[in-house]
Amino acid sequence: MSMVADIIKKQKVSIIVTAAVVLLVSVYYFAWGTPYPGMLFVYRDAAVYRDMKLKANYADGTLKVFALATPAALSAYRAAEGESVVRDNTVVIGWAEGRMMRREGLFSEPGDTIKNFFGIDPIVGGVLGRTFGLVDDMHFVSKSQFEKIDGEEGRVFIAVKDNKSPKLFFVLAAGETPPMTLPFAEGSLADYTYREINGRRYYPVILGSGEAAMMKFERLFRKPGDTIDGFFGRDIVITGVLAETDTIIDMGHISPLTAADTK
Repeated sequence: MSMVADIIKKQKVSIIVTAAVVLLVSVYYFAWGTPYPGMLFVYRDAAVYRDMKLKANYADGTLKVFALATPAALSAYRAAEGESVVRDNTVVIGWAEGRMMRREGLFSEPGDTIKNFFGIDPIVGGVLGRTFGLVDDMHFVSKSQFEKIDGEEGRVFIAVKDNKSPKLFFVLAAGETPPMTLPFAEGSLADYTYREINGRRYYPVILGSGEAAMMKFERLFRKPGDTIDGFFGRDIVITGVLAETDTIIDMGHISPLTAADTK
């Protein structure tokens, strides 16, 4: 018994720290639905976004993102079902998007064909395992299918800083009518304007619910109207926060910033 007591005593600090981390993650999970990115896993996402091409579509007012990624980068992801490698006529679906598409009856299992899916008829090649990253809400297609699929290029892009923490941006000019529904939890579209503060121009940014929760957790801002200097090289002002949509925009930034602005 004395030996066991000594071991427990020596490990007391590490046990307390581990318990605290588990408690913190649990609180965050049940409060916002996803664990704090970076706390539970390393961002493999960074590699897959290199040279990735994206198209955006707005089915029923919600954002759908289709991606053309290199086979080598995509193969680093584990498939929960089927395979992670995209074939010429297949689509590989992220974990969250696959779950939603099953609820809507679009497919049952890998091998099923989805007819008239945004202009193509792909076979479901696989569903990726959960990553708690942007990959979970994306559709990966082949080069030939990417060229055919209905959607806008240049509307969405992913910025990566320090080879980690990929951030999704949706390009929306100030004063432009959004092509998708924006359910505001804080702020409004009327607030989405440039600000001049102490002679500096601040770009307006609307945050998705999950990204806003993470940025508040990191104490980057507290409420709409707060500013952040040097965000991917630009000064921004948070003008709104969206309600949860259970789509990829929950982890997005809506802004006039383009891919060239964030490099």
